[in-house]
Amino acid sequence: MTSGDASQAPRTPSDARVLDFLTAMGLVLVIEGSLYALFPDGLKRMMELAQSVPPTNLRMGGVTIAGVGVGLVWLVRA
Repeated sequence: MTSGDASQAPRTPSDARVLDFLTAMGLVLVIEGSLYALFPDGLKRMMELAQSVPPTNLRMGGVTIAGVGVGLVWLVRA
């Protein structure tokens, strides 16, 4: 390995953030894909039920789940 090898270069904070983001997105895809693979009929039923839920309730549920996710990441990374 040479001294100019990119794998040996020190990572900058922005590199670490990009890697963290890509890791998180990969985990989201793994979890979501696993749900579709393990429970396809249940997810179909859930999507049908979501059609009858008012958009405001869906939005508030999404904001709540996002907030829980941010809090979890904050606790783990602190």
